[in-house]
Amino acid sequence: MINLNLTSLSSQPKVRFGIVHYKDRGDSYVTKTVPLTESLNKFRTALNSISASGGGDAPEDLQSALMESMEGINWNNDGIRLSFIITDAPPHLDYGQEYTYVKAMLVARKKGIKIFSVGTGGRSEEHTSELQSH
Repeated sequence: MINLNLTSLSSQPKVRFGIVHYKDRGDSYVTKTVPLTESLNKFRTALNSISASGGGDAPEDLQSALMESMEGINWNNDGIRLSFIITDAPPHLDYGQEYTYVKAMLVARKKGIKIFSVGTGGRSEEHTSELQSH
């Protein structure tokens, strides 16, 4: 849907998609990155290969995913840069990481990356209010 909306513009912008999916320490991986690509088919294939597993052990390591997204992605310097965080669990804020979500937001601002957060099911009121208090 995003690709269709963007490619229908008269200016014909260059559109690339990528993924940083994340879990938590102790899981099979913390982050996995699919580099940005102009090929919607490659992106769909990568997206379709992702499956949720091991749930129920919230929170997850969002700060590592933010670091990978801000520092590990080859962002286009000339374009609009959009990042979507899609999660069903609150972030770990207790790992003592140097690269925090605050640093990620500062880097995003400097690089002109707009970050959108989308919460899906599974978030309790307790976790939501905990995150908002930080």
